[in-house]
Amino acid sequence: MSRVARAIERDETGGLMKIIVDASNDRILGASILSSEGGELVQILGALILADAPYTLLKGAVYIHPTLAEGFFALMESVQPLS
Repeated sequence: MSRVARAIERDETGGLMKIIVDASNDRILGASILSSEGGELVQILGALILADAPYTLLKGAVYIHPTLAEGFFALMESVQPLS
């Protein structure tokens, strides 16, 4: 959260966002969001899960600046396989 503009603006940079993605189909298996208004953010990921949509749908999204959801841009860019 220390790189999310709205969190910086509010001086609420404590926390994190993490997702687990199925490498075979790019679907989100689960997520943890520990931050200010994390409940609002997790609903976005929940909608992707319910829609059976790949995480890459958010990877290419345009995010309003500054918002907490803007943090999804960096989150989606950081997805990498476990070794």
